[in-house]
Amino acid sequence: MAERHASIWWKVKPYTMTSVERIVALCQSIAHLENHRVPGAIVECGVLKGGSMMAAALALKALESTQRQLYLYDTSTGGSLGDVKQALMQTRYPWEKIIFVEGRVEAPAQIALLCLNTRTYESTLSELEHLYPRLADGGILIVDDGGAKLAVDQYFHDQGIDADLRTVDDTGRLLIKKAGQQILSAAA
Repeated sequence: MAERHASIWWKVKPYTMTSVERIVALCQSIAHLENHRVPGAIVECGVLKGGSMMAAALALKALESTQRQLYLYDTSTGGSLGDVKQALMQTRYPWEKIIFVEGRVEAPAQIALLCLNTRTYESTLSELEHLYPRLADGGILIVDDGGAKLAVDQYFHDQGIDADLRTVDDTGRLLIKKAGQQILSAAA
């Protein structure tokens, strides 16, 4: 593991149940987005204690990039909103760029990185229907397949997308959205 990834891992470890492999993949994804100038926000559904978004913020700061908005959805499940906010404050990422959302998944208009950690079929399918069409070409989807593998596979099958989902760890998969991918029915 690269020293910069190890540094981020040790800072976020107390705030996440995510594996070190997935945190490294998240940091590498951030670097990919920056290197390829993929437009859009960073979005996570299923925030828990905020560790993954802390890693995203720290990875962006390490690359001297603090222009992206960070959207944290469902912050009320599993951890208190106050605790999540306190964790994110530790990153010193520009506070006005961090958006906490409890409830409906309606923003942002364009997404560069979409992390789905809600782990149920229904929530994962709904998030994919509403958010995947907003994922920019070259954008990255990271999904915790714990209880949502069927929803992910079903969504891509129904959309006629040959999704090259790559294994990150025992439950996580990742894909880079191909340019020109057509979505059959966008709920957005």
